[in-house]
Amino acid sequence: MKDFILQASIGQSTTTLPIKARDIFSAKVLAVQKINSNASSDKRWAEGLVVLKDFDKKVVWKIKEEGEDKNV
Repeated sequence: MKDFILQASIGQSTTTLPIKARDIFSAKVLAVQKINSNASSDKRWAEGLVVLKDFDKKVVWKIKEEGEDKNV
C-alpha cells in the first residue's frame, strides 16, 4: 500500500486527509468517496481546489475550484 494525501482548500483554509491505496487509480476512487462524504458538511470539498498528492508530494490529480476557468 502507498500513502497519498488528499487536500481541499479555499483561500488560506485547507484540510488534509491521508489515503492508503495500492496505486493512483485506487487512490482516485477512494478520494472521490471521501470528497462525496465530506462535501455536504465542508465547503472546501464541495467548491474548493482539491488535490491528490503521492508520498513525494507530487500532484497526481487535481479538481479545480468551482468558478475557476476549466479550459486552462
